Amino acid sequence: MKATLFFGLLFSAFCLTAAAQPSWQANLDSKIRFYQTTDFGIVLADTEKSLYAIDGQTGERIWRRETGRINETGVTPIPGTDLVLVTRDLGDKSRLEAVDILSGAQIWQSDKEKGDVMQLALIVALGLATLLIWPSLGIPALVPCLLVTAAATFLVTRRVRQRLSGHTGDTIGATQQICEIASLCTLAMCI
Repeated sequence: MKATLFFGLLFSAFCLTAAAQPSWQANLDSKIRFYQTTDFGIVLADTEKSLYAIDGQTGERIWRRETGRINETGVTPIPGTDLVLVTRDLGDKSRLEAVDILSGAQIWQSDKEKGDVMQLALIVALGLATLLIWPSLGIPALVPCLLVTAAATFLVTRRVRQRLSGHTGDTIGATQQICEIASLCTLAMCI
């Protein structure tokens, strides 16, 4: 009885160890930086050089796109569809692509100059602040207010670009609120 129990436990331990072994392995061009699964059971894996689609059941490589280094937040599968959005920086431009998850084919792409909307908004805001603050409070209040607002805009935009690869409507609104609070606090200290 003890021998049967011992061999039963030994066999169970062997089965658990065998089940813990990986069921497949994929050879990619470099170390995996991040991965995520899609609704179709496809694993999207990013390396330093490429984005891969891998069958989650077999480990077979479905497609590969040379993307360079992209952020984890730059790869977004659209739930309920066979599309994935890929955002990446190309020097002074930002590119958004819609890619078919099953074939790797590019459906559409959009190139955009980086920072153009935020730069225009900053210039307009600084111009308005100059027109409103200078006549009423003078240069001693205007200069610190403009410096604090510009610094707040720069810091928030840098953080958003690190985390999201660019601004969204929500982050532009948040930037505006942060800059307004910073400028009003600066004006309150100057009065």
